[in-house]
Amino acid sequence: MILIEIGTAIIIAAIFYGVFQLMHHRERRRGALSIFLIILFGAWAGGIWLTPLGPSYGSIYLLPFILGGVVVSLIVLAFSRDPQPRNREETLDLLDRIEAERNVEKIAFISMNLYLKCLMIFLILAVVLRYVLA
Repeated sequence: MILIEIGTAIIIAAIFYGVFQLMHHRERRRGALSIFLIILFGAWAGGIWLTPLGPSYGSIYLLPFILGGVVVSLIVLAFSRDPQPRNREETLDLLDRIEAERNVEKIAFISMNLYLKCLMIFLILAVVLRYVLA
């Protein structure tokens, strides 16, 4: 049962991660594995903690996995950076903003990393607790 649930969560996380990457129009992204793992554990935790909803495929209800993946993906998307500039004007505007916000960016980066690590730990604990309490 655990293997089926983790397989379902991996498939859903891969789909949401692919959509996330397409929205940002980037070939390579720093922290890509972290983002994928956060979405994976969010989908997995949602799948095993939420009340079974929707049609059943064998012993798996897909809707809770999808809802968990959607919620966590939206949280990650809300805290992600803007896409890269496309032309010279956007680049110059970006450089002006970077100059003005350099110190704020350092604090935001540290706090975001801390937030995402706490979120990942919480989601891992949610998955482990579900299996321990079941």
